[in-house]
Amino acid sequence: MKFIDKIKDFFSNFKKEKRDDEVLTPMQMIIQNFKSKKLAMFGLYLFLVLIIFVFVLSWIFPYNPLITDIPNMNTPPFTMVSTQYDKGTEDTYFADRFLVLGSDRLGRDTFFRIIEGTKFSLKVSFVGVTIATLIGVLVGSVSGYVGGRTDNLLMRFAEIVRSIPFLPLAITLSFIIKQSDLDMSDSAKVYLIMVILGLIGWTGLARMIRGQILSVKESDFILAAKALGIKTRNIILRHILPNVISIVIVSATLGFAGFVLTEAGLSFLGFGADGATQPSLGNLLTSGQTSTVIRSRWWLWIPPGFMLFITVLSINLIGDGLRDAIDPKSNDR
Repeated sequence: MKFIDKIKDFFSNFKKEKRDDEVLTPMQMIIQNFKSKKLAMFGLYLFLVLIIFVFVLSWIFPYNPLITDIPNMNTPPFTMVSTQYDKGTEDTYFADRFLVLGSDRLGRDTFFRIIEGTKFSLKVSFVGVTIATLIGVLVGSVSGYVGGRTDNLLMRFAEIVRSIPFLPLAITLSFIIKQSDLDMSDSAKVYLIMVILGLIGWTGLARMIRGQILSVKESDFILAAKALGIKTRNIILRHILPNVISIVIVSATLGFAGFVLTEAGLSFLGFGADGATQPSLGNLLTSGQTSTVIRSRWWLWIPPGFMLFITVLSINLIGDGLRDAIDPKSNDR
């Protein structure tokens, strides 16, 4: 009975009304401020729907988006077609399939290619932004806390990396890697490209983390931790980083949208994923480069463009909402 009473007490805490004298933790204040931002909540819901749509639907309907069907090429949307499948040298059969968004010039299902392309773009961008965030946090934390020559050395190195033109470097790396003899698939080469771009995309976050730590490390609780003889590593991980984690979250969210656009741009220009082996939002948009497709085959370029638009829009709305929720001045606006 005591166990059941504890469970009831646990769930009853969620139903308690907020008291006027209740003290909120910093995380609760951020969540409360974020919920008050209508555009941010709209972006969050939109992104959750997008994730469910892309990953769950591809798991429920594991259709291969690379299957060609020449007799049914350039089929308009909402059309039922009969596709021939070969199971062997003489064993063939026909099956009906419904093309929600039509097919391309090789008869490939546009709907499933958009799902696979969105999933690939999100996964590749996540790898790039994760690497950039980890390096930025590490360099910024060490530079801001240690200071002195280490700070000068790391910041000068960050300035050198920051001076490298991002897009020309991305195009050059993409061309070199794709033309190399590496025993890697086309999608693996794109992952490698985003890893390299993540290695040079950390400078902005590192400078912000450094500036925040320079103001935090002189606080009384940090000086008390030093007086108690706590190790430097524990001071950074347990006392300093929790005070700058909000900056990391906002930067990573906005950077995620940037990496999605970077991957799409590289694939659109022909330096990213190859549409014949790996669909992505960028190479799907290359179909709309001719006047014939733009005029009469809208399903080849409008749906992937719209998917790219809502993906970047939802991520940016979440990032802007987090930035406003974390900023204490936003409470007065």
